[in-house]
Amino acid sequence: MRRLVLWSFSIVAAFDLRLAAAAPPSTTRVPVTPSVIALAERVELNPARDRARFVAELIRRVYSPPASRTVPLLLEPGTREELRTDPLLVELPLTPEVWGRAVFKTRVSAEQVLVSILSDRRAALVCRGLLAVDDETLEYYAEHPALLTFAYEHAAGAFAAFAGSVRVHDGRIAVHGGAPAQALWESALQVRADDPEAFIRSLLFEPEARPGYLWDVLATASPESRAFALGLWIDDETLRSRRFQALLLAARSAYHEWHVNDLPFGRPLNDLAILLLRLRADARGTPAPPAERRFWAEAFDTSAEAPADSLPSSHTKVDAAWLVHAITGDMYARGDKLEALAFGQRVFAARPESEREVAASVVREMTTRRMLLLGLERVGVTDPAIYVAGLRQARDAAGSGADRFWTLAQLQGALALVVRMHATATVGNAEAEHLVRALMAIPILDGEFHGGLLAWFDDVLVPLLPRALTLHGRVVAGLAGAPTAGSPEVEWEGQKYRLDLAYAERRRIEEIQSHQDGPDLEAAFAVARLGQRARAAASADAGQALAAEAQEVLASYGLMFVRPPNNVFAAGVPVPRDGREWLTRAAEELERGARSGDVRRVTRTGESLVQMGDMELGHALLSLVYAVHLGDPGGPALLGGNVALRHDFGFARSGGEGHSRGPWAMPRQDFQPGVPWHAVGSLVGLDIGLAQLSLHRLSMDTLPSPPKLQSIEREAFAVNVAVLNPRALTDRDRDRIVAAIGSGRARVRQATTDAAAFEKLEQELAFDGWRARSLRWMLQNEPGSVENQFSLAELVRLGDAGAALDAWGVSGLLSYGCACPRFPAVHAWRVLAGRTQQAMMAAATVDMNLEMAQRLSSMRLPAALLPSLLATAMQDYVDRVDSSDPSDRDPLLSYPRALDRNALADFVAATATLDGPLVSVDLDGTEP
Repeated sequence: MRRLVLWSFSIVAAFDLRLAAAAPPSTTRVPVTPSVIALAERVELNPARDRARFVAELIRRVYSPPASRTVPLLLEPGTREELRTDPLLVELPLTPEVWGRAVFKTRVSAEQVLVSILSDRRAALVCRGLLAVDDETLEYYAEHPALLTFAYEHAAGAFAAFAGSVRVHDGRIAVHGGAPAQALWESALQVRADDPEAFIRSLLFEPEARPGYLWDVLATASPESRAFALGLWIDDETLRSRRFQALLLAARSAYHEWHVNDLPFGRPLNDLAILLLRLRADARGTPAPPAERRFWAEAFDTSAEAPADSLPSSHTKVDAAWLVHAITGDMYARGDKLEALAFGQRVFAARPESEREVAASVVREMTTRRMLLLGLERVGVTDPAIYVAGLRQARDAAGSGADRFWTLAQLQGALALVVRMHATATVGNAEAEHLVRALMAIPILDGEFHGGLLAWFDDVLVPLLPRALTLHGRVVAGLAGAPTAGSPEVEWEGQKYRLDLAYAERRRIEEIQSHQDGPDLEAAFAVARLGQRARAAASADAGQALAAEAQEVLASYGLMFVRPPNNVFAAGVPVPRDGREWLTRAAEELERGARSGDVRRVTRTGESLVQMGDMELGHALLSLVYAVHLGDPGGPALLGGNVALRHDFGFARSGGEGHSRGPWAMPRQDFQPGVPWHAVGSLVGLDIGLAQLSLHRLSMDTLPSPPKLQSIEREAFAVNVAVLNPRALTDRDRDRIVAAIGSGRARVRQATTDAAAFEKLEQELAFDGWRARSLRWMLQNEPGSVENQFSLAELVRLGDAGAALDAWGVSGLLSYGCACPRFPAVHAWRVLAGRTQQAMMAAATVDMNLEMAQRLSSMRLPAALLPSLLATAMQDYVDRVDSSDPSDRDPLLSYPRALDRNALADFVAATATLDGPLVSVDLDGTEP
């Protein structure tokens, strides 16, 4: 029986791949023993279901943690295990003979080679690296066992991390970037590309293999970013070579927190790869403006001179080496500078040279005023002068700390209204710029607006708002948005509906506001107007009429001004005066002033009422912004009263940078023992911070099973929904997506019978070796499943590479640094993988959106329904997707395809027709 097993699982003969190609002679099919199957089950890997990726994925899951936290193997090399008569076979790189000679230094049988590899961390890492290379390169390693011995003994982690990007073709290293790049690498490493063994040793020889890291980063970068990093845009070849060597030197000294031998499947956060993903460059690699070193030296607060190198005066632009050296520090400091780099290029690229100095000063503030800058960007502002005015106001508003809680609530609340109204098409770019320019021009004296926002509302904002019976109603209507163009009619399950995005949103906001205590805008403005008239009183006689007006305001709104019975405010925020008592006392003072003829008493009371009006307006704006972003009116957030008052601008943080960042930091939910739930950070961007509250489950009858996804990934998938704007989603783009997926599928089907087409497809999608080899395995063993091995995003790129589909994308916060949707680039997953401390899977996975596009098209439903459907579908997704670890991407791609029509019908019923944007044609959508 043993002889039969050995005969059956030695080197495999040629087999049909439906590509008229034989298996490479350097691979072997080996049996999966019972002990290996048990190991796979411990790391939640199904050998039968995942055969095409079994060995590569098993090694990654077992050896992703550092050696001190490795999964218990329970494997015993050399122990004979009983195999069933039809054992499960998987493909292994190289032959048992090569493994025995180059790695184990002893003979190893075909049935034991997999156990031997998995039992030895270094051998497993070498195997993982070999699985990532293409067939021709694998043959080269088989013919050069000494190179494998070197990798095993000295660079196993680096080999696992970087081998997939190294390709040997026709006996020489294929250099990413062509002949110019080859010359640079040969000069930097002092070795020729036609000596692959020496070249590979040079990449991996150093303890941290930083040349291999740089090689791998450039292999996964876009052609434009790669050309920038290589300096192909620098005409002087000598200077280009010097700058590339400087880049290699910078890579050697950077990212000290990451050790490739300990974490071969990880990557450093905010590193060169992310820099190249975010940086904008043209096809030649020339960096997009602003690109001057002086600009970025000012923005980064560093020297404009190149490190350890002198540059000619003609070379004034940043290059990769300069940026890596300038974007230094720990992973968080690097992240701040990468945010600034991406923001500066996005916003100020088209501004004239004369504004560059001012623009640099704005970019420098990205760390401490992040959401102010991103908020202004979201409404299309590019004028540096507006940013400067906003930064000045931000400093004035928060200068006295928590004492200015209400001032900051007014400033951020007003800006948040403009951001929302721009998103809902109530105002366009020009109108939004006019609004924020006027807002940022309002003076803040001694940390207070002194009633200045009232005129902004009356004279600037209100004329742009839809008609309604009250001022508050007009603002809510503006937040809900302009009417849906054409009000298209939809038939669903025998009923007729019209698409009305504004009607449903207005009702939702009003329903939430009905549960919030405190003043609305009408009440706040009533006090503010009263205070301004009293402050401007020319004689004491006016006091009597003003006192009567105060009594009317008390009668109409007095209960709204009552201070909450418990202190619900964040730490450090002073408990405000009771508004009803304040207004009652003011009415009395106005009357006394009139009786005594003391005009100064009247005006002092007016100043006090202006102060009260500022507080009540801040309260009203806080509540209104929360009402927009709290999601379902029946959700748990409203059970705790007006949670808006718990908002924490971060004033209680310790002094220094943390304190200055707090008021404009990215908002987030905060969960602390003994502290009521609240949000921390800026009001601007609250849609991102409270994104999870906008998702809801189909049924609350039973508790869902514990989710497999990390909490940061669940939050990020919710943000993916929050950044979608239904008004930017068109039926034309929806149909283009469907057509592109169809064309992509056709190309895949053609590639199953056409080797040349298959190779072209691999190149376009930048497959590494193990991905290409697993597809070939599928072609032989499960040809009907080959199409499902491609993500929908890949099919779109294969079918219509030029489609501009950012509106259908995912959040660009982590990948591109913008608070906007971005369609992930075809290489984005490979760039983002390995950074499990951040939600990179969500940042690179758009398949749920694309699947919904197909379903909407097939059911003839408008594209604008996508965010509403995803509000339920995405909750179902993050609850149920069976992803075993932070880098297990396959379940994220396969889950959307498994949705049946009944599930989609439930999503439509739950979110589109029940208080959603599909409104019965019998209902009147106008303001009551």
